[in-house]
Amino acid sequence: MSKVVDIVTEKIVPIIEALGYEVVEVAYGSRPDRQMHLTFFIDSVSGITLDDCEKVSNAVDGPLEELHPTDGQPYALDVSSPGLDRLFKTERDWLRNVGREVEIGLYAPVKPLDLIVNDSGRRGAVGAPYGGAAADGGGNKAGTGAGGKQKSGKGSKGVKTFEGILRGFENNSAKLEGFDGTIYEIPASQIASARQLIKFK
Repeated sequence: MSKVVDIVTEKIVPIIEALGYEVVEVAYGSRPDRQMHLTFFIDSVSGITLDDCEKVSNAVDGPLEELHPTDGQPYALDVSSPGLDRLFKTERDWLRNVGREVEIGLYAPVKPLDLIVNDSGRRGAVGAPYGGAAADGGGNKAGTGAGGKQKSGKGSKGVKTFEGILRGFENNSAKLEGFDGTIYEIPASQIASARQLIKFK
């Protein structure tokens, strides 16, 4: 299966990129319908619509027919957006989502104060402003406080989930601005999962 992905990544992905889209991922595998699917996950600055997916599908259909990446094995061609619930897997995923609201989950609880960045750019400064450890029943979310006020709960003892606006990703660390304005710097080694924040109305 990886051979198929390697082939289309080399020969087909440039065609999609020439149309102005970023190919986030190429996947080849079976689905519940027991049919093999070749899927291109695409993205762009303005987002992805059904028209974009159809445009890309039409552009690569002919070249794929000529390429025969599956050695004659039947497959279905899919073109899709990454989806809000897709986990960040690469540095490109992080950089693509700078400026967007995200949710970051950690392997183990940490004290938010230890991740706060002060004016000198250092983490864990004593006396650094803190106002966003919000309890969610178990007290395990940070960055959701409003107006710089800490909500009651166990947030100050340790949290595993941070929410806010991703401001950058460099030196293998994510820089997150909590919704109260607090800036956190979270090492990638401590991050178990990260995705765009999904809000339910």
